[in-house]
Amino acid sequence: MFVTSSGCLWIFLQHVVITSTRQSAATALSGDPSTVPEADYSSQGHVLLQLQKWKSLGDASSFASVRWQDGGPAAATLIQSVKLPGSTTHQIGNTTWQLASEFALHRVPRGIIMQSGLVVSPDKTAYRFGHWFWNNSDVDVQRAVRHALDDNDDGCTNCPEYMSFIQPWQEFFQHIIFDTLPKASMSCSFLTEHKHVQFIVKSRLQSALVREVCPGLQQKRFKLLAWKMWWQGSAVYVPQFHPALELGLYNRGVMKPLGRAAYQKQKTRIVYMARPKGKRFVENERKVLKALRQTGAQVTVLMGLKNYEEDRALFTGVDYFVGPHGGALSNMLFLPPGATVVEFGPMGYWRLKLGTKSDKPNREEQIPRPCFMGLTLSLGLRYVALSPKNVDKFSYDRPMRMDVQALRQFFAGEKLAV
Repeated sequence: MFVTSSGCLWIFLQHVVITSTRQSAATALSGDPSTVPEADYSSQGHVLLQLQKWKSLGDASSFASVRWQDGGPAAATLIQSVKLPGSTTHQIGNTTWQLASEFALHRVPRGIIMQSGLVVSPDKTAYRFGHWFWNNSDVDVQRAVRHALDDNDDGCTNCPEYMSFIQPWQEFFQHIIFDTLPKASMSCSFLTEHKHVQFIVKSRLQSALVREVCPGLQQKRFKLLAWKMWWQGSAVYVPQFHPALELGLYNRGVMKPLGRAAYQKQKTRIVYMARPKGKRFVENERKVLKALRQTGAQVTVLMGLKNYEEDRALFTGVDYFVGPHGGALSNMLFLPPGATVVEFGPMGYWRLKLGTKSDKPNREEQIPRPCFMGLTLSLGLRYVALSPKNVDKFSYDRPMRMDVQALRQFFAGEKLAV
């Protein structure tokens, strides 16, 4: 059986192999780097005018049918294909996760980028690349094509070429880190060489973080999608990993961590990322912190980080980054090479029922979310999963209690400088 996530919320059952052995083992961050010029925004009146025109285009009955490309880019041009080295699976506890085997850069001539990030060609071919979240209706696609053709009489042959980094949730720090940045890193050499290509992004934060992993890119090349219902280019480039797994599941070493080792460090450093009371709050956190401090290492507790440009220095020289599943773990981007990420969650344990999204009956069952496992591997760091107590009743929407003895046993087997 295979399992995948849906934006770190689990929907499909196709990308994880489950073995028969049972083994038990903070909030979205934000920043406000002004990397995208204010000139990229338009007036609210312009947006309302576009929306009014969009609605006036009628329903699906007035347009030709849409061709959906789910399995691959049949009509798009493959510009770059990179076979990813190493194994395409990763074993955690009793679960084997599938990883991507290839990175590909696709070119869609005269492509139209919709608000969701779905790319459509003028012949009404919609390139979904196997992703469930590009689920626009035929009506949306047809209206976008009709409107773009009305606006560009020459077929947009003189328009700029764009690369699209648009998909759902790319205004959130953690989603940018584990979805946009691996693609930007793998595309960096192409983007540096082809200086005429501009980038469509969803937020200033997204553009700033892209430039972190590909620092040669100029600020003026970034355009915000926000003020237009769509963008059309003479060509649109779409970076994708194949097969189309879910967010965060790529492969080992597709990008590099941005942190550095400490100068003249004497002790092992552990950073514990705490969560406020609520979902995934560690109820026995005092015992967890006591166990960490008993290792003899230098322990720092962090919570409520707000600006990555200021906070990144907190991760200099960190050897172990420990904490419950949550967006703040995305700060592992700023760890030095060789660091270890220890995530509290059910990643190494699979049962048909791990707990429900709420206490209400008949709700979707929760299954492991591999976002941060995948990000750790993408950065070439070491990943360790520690399961909470009563893991078969675990819910991502409720507090957890950690197995402190398992935490002690893990660090007892590590070589710490104390």
